[in-house]
Amino acid sequence: MMDKLIEKIERILWAGIMVCIVILLFCYLFVWDHKPQRITYENILYQEKEMDDIDSWDGTVTLTIYNPVPEQCDEDPLTTADNSQIDLGQLKRENIRWIAVSRDLLAYFSYGDKVKITCPEDPSLSGIYELHDTMNERFEKCVDVLAHPDNRTTGKYKNVRIEPVEEL
Repeated sequence: MMDKLIEKIERILWAGIMVCIVILLFCYLFVWDHKPQRITYENILYQEKEMDDIDSWDGTVTLTIYNPVPEQCDEDPLTTADNSQIDLGQLKRENIRWIAVSRDLLAYFSYGDKVKITCPEDPSLSGIYELHDTMNERFEKCVDVLAHPDNRTTGKYKNVRIEPVEEL
């Protein structure tokens, strides 16, 4: 009788040990393996380089013109990166003044921000714009002004100033 009791206790203990091993294996595979990246000296140098690039920007950009057409945007050219809908009628009448910025400039500006653009080469482009879109990742320090295809289709200007407009 005592032998059967000891045998049952051993089976229960072995089952408990097996359950613990499975739990530990699960934790290793799904928790510990997905831990945040370890901070290394190289990571810190890379982050410092990014911050140096941000701190050294002087507020000048290259300005280009873009139209809400699939060839220049994506398959849904009337929807911007922040999910705003472009009203072609308003755009044609120039009642909306929207821009897209290169991704590096998102360190300075956010969607919905109003910015002042000063374009010495073409003063008609100078003024207050609202940020609603993002350019392709291959561009740096660039701003794209949204224009109706009937109004304007081309234009590239260097040394254009961009600065935030403080809301009252």
